[in-house]
Amino acid sequence: MKSKDRNSSPQNATLSPSQENALAALLAGSTVSDAGDAAGVDRTTVHRWMREDDDFRAELNCRRNELRAVQQDRLTRLCDKAVTCVESALDAGDARTALALLKGLAILDAPKIGPESADELRLERSEARQSQFFRGVGLRMRQDEPEDETESL
Repeated sequence: MKSKDRNSSPQNATLSPSQENALAALLAGSTVSDAGDAAGVDRTTVHRWMREDDDFRAELNCRRNELRAVQQDRLTRLCDKAVTCVESALDAGDARTALALLKGLAILDAPKIGPESADELRLERSEARQSQFFRGVGLRMRQDEPEDETESL
């Protein structure tokens, strides 16, 4: 997905100079209060723009996406250096780095594999089908059963 040139985006023409100043400050990491100061408006005005002004919100989102893409590109270019650094630390016996790597890869938080018995698997499948049926008719089998599938994931 191509990022738009912010000077050519249609929203840009509809923003006031105050809004442009607020955008610049927000994108530079300023607080909403500091962005309001930079724009010459109260922080509540910046909050209102962020909440209710679709042109302002769209431009803020567009520019945040552009920044994120640039940052992602920079991080991608650093990956090889990071892997080399981790590899060197592990070769030197750095236990903290090893543990951080295992945590980062979620090796330590491995999900439950599941039952080892075919009977237990059949029972699980049967209960899942019953739950699906009862959800289809608007009922729950047990009080502790989640009301929709997203809660159980």
